[in-house]
Amino acid sequence: ASILILIPATTGIGALVALGVMSGAIFFHLTVFGIEVKGNEGLLFAYAIIVFISSFILFILNYKRIILLWPFKALFSVQQMPGFTINFFNS
Repeated sequence: ASILILIPATTGIGALVALGVMSGAIFFHLTVFGIEVKGNEGLLFAYAIIVFISSFILFILNYKRIILLWPFKALFSVQQMPGFTINFFNS
């Protein structure tokens, strides 16, 4: 994820991967490990929160690039009435 974040064309994908990894880390800190692991006073948990927030900001700033890479844009176009189409991707 860190290499993808550093390459401008893939920053959004790297942020999405980092969000997934940090979501897992936060989940396990809250359920299995506990916030403090082996006497680190919650430092690893704090790092996970910081990376999660940073990745979320990067994702929000780059989400349009990820949508452009999505191969199934036609699936998100819904025909409700003849002549009336809702298209979630403004293309």
